[in-house]
Amino acid sequence: MTSIGLGAFSRCSGLTSVTIPNNVTTIGDWAFSDCSDLTSVTIGNSVTSIGRFAFENCKRLTSIEIPNSVTSIGSSAFKGTGWYNTQPDGMVYVGKVLYEYKGTMPANTSIIIKEDTLGIGGSAFNFCSGLTTVTIPNSVMTIGGGAFNYCSGLMSVTIPNSVTSIGGYAFYGCSGLTSFVIPNSVTSIGNFAVNSCKGLTSVTIGNSVTSIGIHAFNSDNITTVVSLIANPFIISGVFSLNTLMKGTLYVPTGTKETYKKTEGWKDFRYIEEGTDGVASVRAHAVLVKSNEGLLTIEGVNDGTLVSVYGISGLQVGSVISQNGRAVINTGLKPGSVAIVKIGEESVKVVVK
Repeated sequence: MTSIGLGAFSRCSGLTSVTIPNNVTTIGDWAFSDCSDLTSVTIGNSVTSIGRFAFENCKRLTSIEIPNSVTSIGSSAFKGTGWYNTQPDGMVYVGKVLYEYKGTMPANTSIIIKEDTLGIGGSAFNFCSGLTTVTIPNSVMTIGGGAFNYCSGLMSVTIPNSVTSIGGYAFYGCSGLTSFVIPNSVTSIGNFAVNSCKGLTSVTIGNSVTSIGIHAFNSDNITTVVSLIANPFIISGVFSLNTLMKGTLYVPTGTKETYKKTEGWKDFRYIEEGTDGVASVRAHAVLVKSNEGLLTIEGVNDGTLVSVYGISGLQVGSVISQNGRAVINTGLKPGSVAIVKIGEESVKVVVK
């Protein structure tokens, strides 16, 4: 047995203690919910994920020890337990997972998730409209379903190059986001992950993504999609009709014809080759866009010096990035070649 299934021991009122052996990797949704007499749980060090509502309403469960192997915890996994009820307001950690922000978040809150955190739990910041910025360390591997659901005040987020999966509804309704960059470490993106983000205009998809859920990027105002995927796979209903009809899909050189033949991707009216404006900078994918000499660099860590040089080496502009982006009016003519220096990294772009 490698998993404990959906509701396997739910409402077993006579159950007082549980020892989960080391061969188990997954504890399913509602697995031990409403076990009113459960006081002790020992979780084996092979468990990597704990499902939604797994221990919900186990009121006598006052102590919880989670091994470092756990990187994913579903929403409300410990809701109503004696342990959770005694936790103070603010960020609640269990093991190396940020389980939840408890209580009402004040307006204009900036969150720094502590180093060595391995996962962000499902619905961790659900409806935290006061959240404006969040710093995710380069140790986080999973962002749970609904983790930042309806964080309408969130202006920018940088996904570190350690993250491998982004859960369904993870950034649903984050209307303050204007760009979203998925690093090359991510392999799966859940259903509705970045849906209904009204301010979102550009999305960059890293080259390791192998699965994108339905309606993942169904946000009407997305006009720029950069896909770094060299071998496109079939997708369905990922983008809004408005994006498909009015947006531009940028794909790696030599792959345009493949994209035009692949279900889901071929629905874009405009597909262009060339993602030279996308570089791996400080372990993050960075999008550089240009319009009549105005360069917009997105996905940059706040406080980073961004400088632009002409092909002769003369600096034509510089700025300190804010809210995940830097905007520089270079004065360069369309067709000119520019060097964009982002921190200690550089990328060559053609000005449009």
